[in-house]
Amino acid sequence: MKLPFCPNCGKEGTLEEIEKEDIVHIKGVKIPIKVKVNKCSACGEEFAKLGDAVDYMNEARKKYREMFGIITPEEIKGFMKKYGFSLRDMKKLTGIAFKTIDRYLKGAIPDPSHDKYLKLLLNSPEIVLDLMKNDYFDKKKFKRTKAILKNEILNKNRIEQFIFEFEESVVSKKVALITKGIEAKISIGWEYEIWERNEIIVD
Repeated sequence: MKLPFCPNCGKEGTLEEIEKEDIVHIKGVKIPIKVKVNKCSACGEEFAKLGDAVDYMNEARKKYREMFGIITPEEIKGFMKKYGFSLRDMKKLTGIAFKTIDRYLKGAIPDPSHDKYLKLLLNSPEIVLDLMKNDYFDKKKFKRTKAILKNEILNKNRIEQFIFEFEESVVSKKVALITKGIEAKISIGWEYEIWERNEIIVD
């Protein structure tokens, strides 16, 4: 939005919206982002809306997550939705304060230990199910969650078994091909040796 006058020098009609590159520092890392600001042609001052500043910070955080492979708010939300977990449930499951998880859901960058732990849970239904063994998760509302987890574990085991059997099959075929190749070389060498012995030299 273009302001009617410059908040710094008070002159009207001197502001123009421009796009430029800015740097946001996150945990000691410089993240370049594109920002839009109003620049005064009279005094040279630049102004950005507060709402835009929040958007730019979220954009920088997104880039930071992509750079270091950090879990995203969408991934945490998807995990909670799939299993029907509230913030309080997440605290009981992970030991992470629900206010901290809430900050992560709103875009804050997780601590490295929390990031690794949450990513582990996202990909390990067997660990999630094991963590639900305490009395808190004996409630009726978690019956569906446990059923989903057990089904995912079953499917995961089937996939792992299929991959194992497939890899075993590939290795066996490679060994067979290598063996045949060696036999072929031996056969060719033997035939050449016989031919060489029977060769007749004519002057």
